Amino acid sequence: MVRPEVEGIRPDIRVINLSLLGVDWYIEQQRKAVNESPAIPMSWTPDKYRGENRNYIRFYDAGIFPQDKFYNLKEVMNFMGSDDDRFRAGTQNGDRVNFLPTDKLFIPVDKETVLKNGTVAPEDSAKIETQLGFVLSKKILYKNDLAVYDIIATNDWKRPIYFTSPTDLGLGEYLRVDGLTYRLVPIRKPASQEYLPGLTDHVNVPVAYDNLMNKFVFGNADKPGVYFDEPNRRMLQGIRNAYTKVGVALAKESEKEKALKVLNRADSMLANPNFPYAMTSPGNVHNMYSMEVAYAYYLAGDLKKGNAVSAEIEKDLKQQIAYYRDLPANRMTNDLQDDANRAQQFLGYLDELKRQFNGPAQQPLEGQGQFNTGAGAPAADTGKK
Repeated sequence: MVRPEVEGIRPDIRVINLSLLGVDWYIEQQRKAVNESPAIPMSWTPDKYRGENRNYIRFYDAGIFPQDKFYNLKEVMNFMGSDDDRFRAGTQNGDRVNFLPTDKLFIPVDKETVLKNGTVAPEDSAKIETQLGFVLSKKILYKNDLAVYDIIATNDWKRPIYFTSPTDLGLGEYLRVDGLTYRLVPIRKPASQEYLPGLTDHVNVPVAYDNLMNKFVFGNADKPGVYFDEPNRRMLQGIRNAYTKVGVALAKESEKEKALKVLNRADSMLANPNFPYAMTSPGNVHNMYSMEVAYAYYLAGDLKKGNAVSAEIEKDLKQQIAYYRDLPANRMTNDLQDDANRAQQFLGYLDELKRQFNGPAQQPLEGQGQFNTGAGAPAADTGKK
């Protein structure tokens, strides 16, 4: 928010904090023009969400909406925003409350609009869905969820809508990566055969490449000696992952030279001593995302770099396995067991990568996979004493 407000960078865009969108005064702010950003159109008037009104709305099958059909999001928003008791459900104490009548929704698409305003490129016109059908993943919608759905339904594809990460709104199949952001588009995400979860996104390759290589500006992660704590490492991991998935997408399109440019850009600007590829973390998530980098380099044809990244990760994983193997049974909690199993699994995956791109894999460590999980191990690490 500092960039458009203070530094004057892109004052035409509106940055919305989804957590703050759960309070009425912040929703009201979106309804007003700010800097060069026009007001955000919404169908609900302020009285619909002011104070405690519609803090949350539950799903309830009242028998009036057949549950085997999909319903227009805009019409469902109007239903939930109605103050007419005929569109409300009764409670045990005699109150009447708004409810979500279905978990199957759709957003209609005007093909001419999305082509004209650049939401979809002309060469992708055949991929445009006539409507975005989706199923909600939760049975309670909170005020911020309701506000987002209202914004999307009322927007009618007139302005671009981006998210910083995939959401729990049920729209994941229609989010496309433009670099560090996910844009809502009327194109379904292609099926992915990738094993690693960070590489399953739908990437808008030319746009993402331009944004990462020509527009995004790094900070000081390339300067020796800069320390990043765990929260900042997670942020850097997101940046590295963005470059990785674009590199993979380019390599699959046989654009290996451009793929290496993208990968090497991230490698040079995220200095290894400051932000190593190998690092122990809860769930081994850090190493998992770094395996994607190794895979990307292999795919782009730089076997030397792929092997180097793999070797770093393997060293850390083997050290973890040795540590967990030596733990007494009463200290080998379920979360540590899960980390140990992942370490073993990831070693197998790295061996498979080397076999695929280099030739025969190395032999696994003797005794690999044998962890002390005897009767003395607790059933779960709940944190309770």
